[in-house]
Amino acid sequence: MPRTAASIGTRKLSRASIAITVAAGITFSLFWIIGANPAHWAARTADAMHSYRIRYKGGIDWFFPERLGWFVDHALWIFLGLLLCAVVAD
Repeated sequence: MPRTAASIGTRKLSRASIAITVAAGITFSLFWIIGANPAHWAARTADAMHSYRIRYKGGIDWFFPERLGWFVDHALWIFLGLLLCAVVAD
């Protein structure tokens, strides 16, 4: 007898939880891409455009544009919140 989803014990995810999970994945991907290569997105010294300071490992300061810096600084919490919402939505 072939095994179906019902016999295995799995269930389908709701559209909302799938959409929230995709948003969480995009958030984490952007966080990783921006955080892994700060030289492309930030400056080593503060100026008019790069005013949001984030300290990296080794005591190196990078100054990001205000909105991008806020996102990098809070992206992990946004990611975890979205994952929690996906669990609750399912």
